[in-house]
Amino acid sequence: MNGDVFRGSALSVCMVVAALSCLGCRGSGSAESLVPAGAGESPNAWCTWATQNLSLVPGSVRGDGKILFAGDQGAAGARENMGDCAVFSEGGWIDGWDAVRGDLTFLFDDGWDVKPKIDRAKEIYLFGSLELDESKFPSCADKSFAQRLKKLDARVRERGWKGAGLWVAAQCARKNPDEKFTPEREREYWRERILWSKEAGINYWKVDWGERAHSVEFRKMLTELGAELHPGLLIEHSIPNSPVNDLRFDKSKGAFAGSGAFENSDPKLLDRIRALLKVSGYTRVYDTITPLTTPSTISRTAWYLSEGEKAGGKGLINVEDDVYTGAGLGCAYGVMRSPFWGAARSDEVARRRFKSAEVVRAVRWSRIAPAFPLDKSRTVFSEERLEDDWTFSEGQTWWRDAWGRKLAQSAPAVVARNLPLPKVSPEGADAPFVLASRHPDGPVAVSVMPRIKSGRGIFFPPAKIAVDADISGKKVGLFGKFSSISFKMPKKPSRILAQDLASDSPEDVSDECAWSDGTLAIPGSLSDRLCAKTRESGDESMPAIVLLAE
Repeated sequence: MNGDVFRGSALSVCMVVAALSCLGCRGSGSAESLVPAGAGESPNAWCTWATQNLSLVPGSVRGDGKILFAGDQGAAGARENMGDCAVFSEGGWIDGWDAVRGDLTFLFDDGWDVKPKIDRAKEIYLFGSLELDESKFPSCADKSFAQRLKKLDARVRERGWKGAGLWVAAQCARKNPDEKFTPEREREYWRERILWSKEAGINYWKVDWGERAHSVEFRKMLTELGAELHPGLLIEHSIPNSPVNDLRFDKSKGAFAGSGAFENSDPKLLDRIRALLKVSGYTRVYDTITPLTTPSTISRTAWYLSEGEKAGGKGLINVEDDVYTGAGLGCAYGVMRSPFWGAARSDEVARRRFKSAEVVRAVRWSRIAPAFPLDKSRTVFSEERLEDDWTFSEGQTWWRDAWGRKLAQSAPAVVARNLPLPKVSPEGADAPFVLASRHPDGPVAVSVMPRIKSGRGIFFPPAKIAVDADISGKKVGLFGKFSSISFKMPKKPSRILAQDLASDSPEDVSDECAWSDGTLAIPGSLSDRLCAKTRESGDESMPAIVLLAE
């Protein structure tokens, strides 16, 4: 990593961590924090991939010292950023997310088990070895592959993380491109590597692209082997697909065509995902592109939840970095944002590097309401859809097809799990996306998500939201910006406590809420006030609070 970029990023990290740590360490006064102190059980992870892409490769020839977008240097460059120095040096990636580090797996993405300077186009057969590369991680050198992983996991845990997770190519690594694997040999290959992880204490695999990426049978075999040999191993699956939903480039018109809705994607792709949801214990909705992440992710997540329930699936859904979508719908997160990022054109609009508090709040909410599985929910979504769009400038995203073109993505306006659809009353011409869920144990979450339009940017349509849920004595998580959110409450509460989800300091806010005829209304101004200190620290996150009415 370029030294100046690294030092500047490390300084930014220290400033953000200090601000968030202060929020979490203040005295709670006369009331106990509404957020449990211990780490949560949700399989949330921080993934290195975006940070690998948004860091300069040592010896880079870029004269301006800037990265235009995630993937600017190509995946090969990102792989060169993986190693002891970037991860474990003082102020390195391992020192991120101090406020919630114990809740998160540190996920080593693509590059940890291949040699430096690898050429994927010519040497793709080398991927999938799960043999930690000693030249990148000399601190973990050992003749035993299992012991290398054990040393890696130990270093991660020593710094306070839940443990190390591994990106895994969906294929067997081979000595040469002509080497073949019989089904029996393939099964033995993966049996050996699962046992390495068991010996090492590795409990998370992210199984991504590879020659077997689209094979549900392959992924089923891995899941079954994991359950047999290493029950503590969570195997995350995904079927690779386009970074946008149902859009195809029409060369004759020089523009994209399609609905922008995930349910209208290639029927063969949808059938594979349905089959995967039936057998997978943990499924990721796959990569999207900023700044259209939210509508793309909502569309996918609503479909994955609904179709997974119909298929009889029992697994969890991972929404990647759109953490407030995950919080609102009871899903897990694969966090990628980081204050380590320098300025990049791909982050000009979303500015995720300045929104660390969103991650802290969403992760702390999952201590109260962990991600819950498909067989514990019923998902409904509105017929009404909202469409967002963005015109990408050249170099604004790694996906070159989007450069200079306007892309649109649509998603259901309202989605709910284990609840009736909330009623949304916009106060202007536009409505926000609204997501809501009731956890099987009782807590209720509502996320009010922003919109984005070309020429307008990200905006927050004000709206009043009514949720048909009795929250008496139950903790409630409110995410995003809104005018007011109301819930059922048959009896007038004697006390209402609330706090910024990034803090441990609840306040009695009874005077700021309104109860009438069995309904309790919470104003958006309360959420804004409680989260003001985070904004004062320079963090641009949307607010999120936890509330308890007794």
